[in-house]
Amino acid sequence: MSGVTSIIETINRKTEERAEKIINEAQIVKDQLLREAMEKAGRLKVSMTTKAETDAKAQLAKYEASTRLKSKHRILEAKEEIVGEVVAAVMEKARKTLEGAEGKEALTRLVVEAAVALDAQELELVIPDGSSREVDVASLKKAIKEKTGRPVSLEIASETVRSSGGVVIRTVDKRKSVDNTLEARMDRLAGEVREAVTRALFQDS
Repeated sequence: MSGVTSIIETINRKTEERAEKIINEAQIVKDQLLREAMEKAGRLKVSMTTKAETDAKAQLAKYEASTRLKSKHRILEAKEEIVGEVVAAVMEKARKTLEGAEGKEALTRLVVEAAVALDAQELELVIPDGSSREVDVASLKKAIKEKTGRPVSLEIASETVRSSGGVVIRTVDKRKSVDNTLEARMDRLAGEVREAVTRALFQDS
């Protein structure tokens, strides 16, 4: 969860910056309204009676309540926007990792993780079109054996999966599978981020 924690820290920092900006903007508007009210009173040479003062305070209270509500909505929108930006950035970084020098290592981790979860002796990989040359089945079988302590049968499926990276691992009977494609993992990450944001940032909203 260290990656998610780092993301939440980024979201928290950016949200606080936007919230502070929104509050400052609201204060500027409030001060402007007060100045305009006082100038109008001065022009009319009307002293503030008790009733007028009460009315003015009521109007200010109503404005402040409206401003707080609008600020709250804008902060929530800002948080959601930041979540989307962060998830998109993480997805792009993950895609570059799978395509770069660390791609084979990352793919091995994804396959081993899924093999452990499936706990089956016969497995097959469904990979994106054109990725077969990047997959070293012998190395993957070795890595799975080192992790689980037992050998497995591992083959590349005849069909492919529409994805920009990653792999689907399933039992040969196709009854169980783990979708570790880039898109699926990012969907799961987005869910984790939003859940963490709700806990960490929305609790006072």
